[in-house]
Amino acid sequence: MTRTGKVILGFATALVMVGLAGLAVGMWWASSLYESEQADQTRADAAFAEIRARFLGIDPAFRIGERRLVIARPPAPVTSPNTPTAVHMLVWQPRERRLSRVTLPLWMSRIATEPLPLDALAGVGEQGLGSVLEAHRRGNELNIRISDLERYGPTLLLDGTTPDGKQVLMWNQ
Repeated sequence: MTRTGKVILGFATALVMVGLAGLAVGMWWASSLYESEQADQTRADAAFAEIRARFLGIDPAFRIGERRLVIARPPAPVTSPNTPTAVHMLVWQPRERRLSRVTLPLWMSRIATEPLPLDALAGVGEQGLGSVLEAHRRGNELNIRISDLERYGPTLLLDGTTPDGKQVLMWNQ
């Protein structure tokens, strides 16, 4: 093999190694945003109560309607001085006895500029982050950008039960 061929092969090998390392780090990071555990009703109730206690007297920004999420209150016209850094979700699936927690960093709003179907967030407990990443806009649901969620400031975004019985709590922090 010529010297030029060895250099090209070495460069290609290094490029593949860097790509694989980047992929591994990305997968590790994405998996750190989602956590799920088997839990009983008592454990789930305690986890929900702990979060609700932080937002006593605050009505959620969204509510679950018959077939979709609806806006219960618009964001404040002026952005809060305490800018939240992440959207958090707690999802309880009573049939599967599964309690899931999801964190979506708000800096993602600089990357993900397309509207996010919030209905897909309720599927996170069942399908993991894939429900958000693979969500398609269907036109009849509430679509909101991550940057729009940031405008609500630190607050309770959603506290409700889906038609199939999942409890979903979502808040900015």
